[in-house]
Amino acid sequence: MPASPLRLLIALALAGLTLLGADPLALVNLRLAWSAATTAHGDRAPVWFIVLRLGTGARIATAMIGALTPR
Repeated sequence: MPASPLRLLIALALAGLTLLGADPLALVNLRLAWSAATTAHGDRAPVWFIVLRLGTGARIATAMIGALTPR
């Protein structure tokens, strides 16, 4: 498996670990995955990767907002 999809999966898995405070790690991993994908494909990431990246970013943002919102 190429590095960029693997890093994207790791970022998504880390986003699921909100209670452990893994969201900042997920954001860093998402950024690394984006860099790897654009480098590997001539400064243009594949469309499927862009869609998954947006979904993962939304999941991370939702988890971070949920962690900061008082209940």
